[in-house]
Amino acid sequence: MGGPSGAAAAMTDPVAVGVVAGLVVGIMAATWLVARFTRAHLDEGLNWIDVLGLPILAGIGFTVSLLIGELAFDAGSDRGG
Repeated sequence: MGGPSGAAAAMTDPVAVGVVAGLVVGIMAATWLVARFTRAHLDEGLNWIDVLGLPILAGIGFTVSLLIGELAFDAGSDRGG
């Protein structure tokens, strides 16, 4: 399924929403914890909204790794799904 209806289906899929929320909340929380409880801190010119790009990049990398794994190991192979 593709096009606008496929995008709408993906955005309402509970698994997709959970992965996106987990990446955003998890990475933002880990970054905040490091900035709060260590000597690390955000640079003066950097705001927390700027840090929000990190989970987006992590999500792209995560998705690409899943794609590569799916292409490398077909469903009929020992390691495929």
